[in-house]
Amino acid sequence: MLSVLNYLSAFSILLPIGAAGSRYQNLNQVLRRLAWFFFLSGLFDVVLAITNHFVIRNLPLFHLFTAVNLLFLAALYYHTLHGKLVRRLVLVAAAAGLVFVGYNAFFLEGIWQFPSLSITGQSLLFIVLALVYFYQLLQEPAEVPIEKQPLFWINAGVLLYFSGNLFLFMLQNWLNRMPQPNYNSYWAIHSVVNILANLLYAVGLLCKPQRLT
Repeated sequence: MLSVLNYLSAFSILLPIGAAGSRYQNLNQVLRRLAWFFFLSGLFDVVLAITNHFVIRNLPLFHLFTAVNLLFLAALYYHTLHGKLVRRLVLVAAAAGLVFVGYNAFFLEGIWQFPSLSITGQSLLFIVLALVYFYQLLQEPAEVPIEKQPLFWINAGVLLYFSGNLFLFMLQNWLNRMPQPNYNSYWAIHSVVNILANLLYAVGLLCKPQRLT
């Protein structure tokens, strides 16, 4: 059952990829960048599956994807949040986070360990940014129904993914030392949250905003 759940989680990335592909010409620049991010996420999942199948150590890939994840999602919030100060803080946080990803990979946890510290810090950052986005959204006059706004659903997916997996990422290296059945049970949390997040991303990318009448 757990292996089926893991496969469903891996294949769920096809939901936002398919949604983005079907509406790519109608997406704005921010959403097009996000579409490429989902495509890269899909490639990452494929490479992980291949390396796992051939029993090749692939932990450096997690460090690389942590950096890619940070760059794309920080760019998303830089272009969607309002206020010069907020945007500057996003830039500073992204730059600091990128430096920390490299420092963690080579000097703290190491390239051959899961980047628990990097991803935990990144999770906290994007939880805060997702909440800031919701706050700003609620303060704006509603020209388009909230449920018709693509970024509402996408932001909900970001918040769900990082808040749902925060403690799992924080304790990942400790969980690695557990017996395999127990470890797989905990990782099932990630699979469920990942499927739901990808579903929210797909809904957002399929949204066709309509102004209030």
